[in-house]
Amino acid sequence: MSLNTVVLSLPQDSEIYKVFKINLENNGFKVILLMSEEPFEYKDFKQHFTAVIRKTLLFDKNYKKELRKKYYTEKSLSLLENIEDKSVLSLIIRPDILDKELLHKVKKKSKRMVAYQWDGLDRFKDIFEYIPLFDDFYVFDKKDIAKNIQYNNLKASHNFYFDNIDLSKDQITHTKKAYFVGHFDFRITHIVKIGSLLEKLGLEVDIFLEKNSGIPKEYQEYSFLKAIKQPIPFYENLQKVYNLNILLDFHNPIHNGLSFRSFEALGYEKKLITNNELIKTYDFYHPNNIFVWNENNLEELEEFINKPYVKIEENIKEKYSFTYWFSDIMKI
Repeated sequence: MSLNTVVLSLPQDSEIYKVFKINLENNGFKVILLMSEEPFEYKDFKQHFTAVIRKTLLFDKNYKKELRKKYYTEKSLSLLENIEDKSVLSLIIRPDILDKELLHKVKKKSKRMVAYQWDGLDRFKDIFEYIPLFDDFYVFDKKDIAKNIQYNNLKASHNFYFDNIDLSKDQITHTKKAYFVGHFDFRITHIVKIGSLLEKLGLEVDIFLEKNSGIPKEYQEYSFLKAIKQPIPFYENLQKVYNLNILLDFHNPIHNGLSFRSFEALGYEKKLITNNELIKTYDFYHPNNIFVWNENNLEELEEFINKPYVKIEENIKEKYSFTYWFSDIMKI
């Protein structure tokens, strides 16, 4: 097995691993998925019952997590058997969801094994035990590096847009449609404020929020809010993005970086409305394309919507593509 093989592991949420796999395959790599496309299943009723009891009566959330690790470890070890030592590149996202024994096996087979943590390190305390296992461990919040100088393999990176996947134009392209998908959380006040303003300006607004119990009664007057119980599959989400012209982004202050939708707006040439001031420091920022709102400038939003989109130089766009990102962190 040669260096055109990539061992890939990342969470199954929203099926984003499928888009990673497609982009890598379209770039000529063979991909081995450690996190199987088969979802985790309990071995039997007894195991399921035990997990429920431990969670509800003992408040033990780790039991199911450990079962999941064991399940994927058993499946993944067989995939690694026929790989020669030091013959693959390995990319592990959120390594704390994997068993360390498995990661040691992966490293033995890897010419280079890197991790990327697209959440702040402090959100998942177990992650600190995993950092030393990697050749390099990338984070998108530079504060995580400053706070953890004892790890000399911590490196700064950023999110990206997928550049080598097939997306198609709908017969009817929504030229004045704003779109957001995310969780129902403390940002809801900002979400309804911007959504309402955009509707008044004549835009169609689609906002999908994950919430099992539906939109709370006090927010049901906002027809643009739509509750979803499961994440929209990532490829389907990109297809939606590809067929509209305005993306919405609501900054989560627990992170100090740019979201995927910031780079999708760049890569797919969409306008972006965000409250993340950090985006102004990037070389692809242009006021015609990106509106950074605050409580004092919302009256400028209509003018922004009517401004023409300004194309960004291709060499700048390419820097933030998945292909460039992967080549950079793998030192290809």
